[in-house]
Amino acid sequence: MANDTDERKAKLERFLISALKDDSKISSPRFASLFIEALCICHDDSVILLDKISSQIGLRALQRSVRQDLSPNFINGTASQLLRKLSDPAVATIGDGQVLAQVIKHLLQPSFFWSACVGHIQSDQLDVEAMRGVAWLLSEAMRLMPSEIQPACIDAANDESFVQRILTSTSEHVRGFGYQIKHRAAQLLDGGPASLGDSGPGGRHDNDFKNIKDINIIPTRDEILTKEPSFLRKATEVFDSHDILEHRSVYFDHMFRLLREDMVYDFKEKLQSDGRKKRVPKTFKVTTAFLSAIDVDDDDEKPWQRQPWRVCFTTGKPLPSLPNKTKKSREKFLKDPHDFGPKILRHGSLVTIFTDGRAAGFGYVNRDVPRLAADSAEILLRLEDGCVGLIVDHATNGGHFELVQSDVPVFAYEPFLQRLQNMQFSPLCDMFLDTDLELAIDLSQQSIGMARILQHFESNEDQDWRTVLRLAKDVKLDKSQRAALLSGLSHKVSLIQGPPGKYIHQHGGFNELIWK
Repeated sequence: MANDTDERKAKLERFLISALKDDSKISSPRFASLFIEALCICHDDSVILLDKISSQIGLRALQRSVRQDLSPNFINGTASQLLRKLSDPAVATIGDGQVLAQVIKHLLQPSFFWSACVGHIQSDQLDVEAMRGVAWLLSEAMRLMPSEIQPACIDAANDESFVQRILTSTSEHVRGFGYQIKHRAAQLLDGGPASLGDSGPGGRHDNDFKNIKDINIIPTRDEILTKEPSFLRKATEVFDSHDILEHRSVYFDHMFRLLREDMVYDFKEKLQSDGRKKRVPKTFKVTTAFLSAIDVDDDDEKPWQRQPWRVCFTTGKPLPSLPNKTKKSREKFLKDPHDFGPKILRHGSLVTIFTDGRAAGFGYVNRDVPRLAADSAEILLRLEDGCVGLIVDHATNGGHFELVQSDVPVFAYEPFLQRLQNMQFSPLCDMFLDTDLELAIDLSQQSIGMARILQHFESNEDQDWRTVLRLAKDVKLDKSQRAALLSGLSHKVSLIQGPPGKYIHQHGGFNELIWK
């Protein structure tokens, strides 16, 4: 068997060498498949494969091979294997991506191969791996050669139904390319470069936007699964602006993204890069739950007290960790402030919803103790936007769910993040952001009395403040207390930190933010 494999590989190698000398040998779908198979089998290293086809005759041979057979079987098989090889990240680094750009250009021109790919996606004839290759091809074409991209590719990127099929794929990799395509298409329409990465926000996942007001504070499933690093500005970008209004906007944007990244990192710590659980948090979980109903509050007498709609998960048995006796004893346990019962699925806590061991989304607990304590426990969750369709589809196909109460303190982050999203001005903001601002107050600008006091105490370290300030009691400060007070009186803004000293505490002194 091994000898047969080696013999076939040797024959493919000879055919490859022959075709790279005379591309006319690729004259039928059979020889086209053999050429691509030879490229992929004989050269496991994607970089070597790129070297073989980057010559003029190699590019012509590649161009000829992908237009001989435009059937779904060819694209799902041989062409998909080629695109997977070319999508190796090592390939994009050669010649700053220009070598890969030439290969992509010859794959897309003329547009026979590309048009066939788009048509087969629209008719649901491509498998996930082939869709991944086609989505990657379009995304890279928009990135590497935006000025030379074919009209057929632009039409596909702007075709909502085509992009939606990619964004609704079951593969997070396919969806990732879909977000990039959507973002780059919007950039090209605005006349900007179709770039991604350090150049700006957008396109990494379904919760990556330029305007922080559009960002959902709770991360989405694809945000957790993506391997793309989050967009964060460098310090020089935050503080180098000379326009004060732009400076404020950039600063609040930066602080929002920085604080939120701390929270999102905690979520990612609980999951592996493929979305599976890295470790089970030391918190409450339900291993088997089923979606049973959509719960709607129809209290017509007090409409102002209505709750938002929730989904109801049932367990078919009492909740784990609860006394398996009567419903009344379980209710008592869930309410007992001296036990850990109130911490189980506490109201407003975040729950991660897993399907087949993979994170599918998040939901907030709407705590209903009688229903939690039932013989078949019912858990009400208010789902985050973006995961509803996936969860309903999974339930429709008879799938079950695993619910894990999150130990990420979202409640500690959320109010600050919401405030930053809407913040346009902050006290002392301009002073903190203006790195050239002189904070010290010139003595000539001080009142005569204040200037005299400052000069007096700067030259007399052991002076009692009582006489100069006409106080009722003696006030003596140590060295650090004296420095803090003088700083507050002689600067436009001073932040004095630390526990108050003996005398400051006694006399209600100066441990505060002094703003003049």
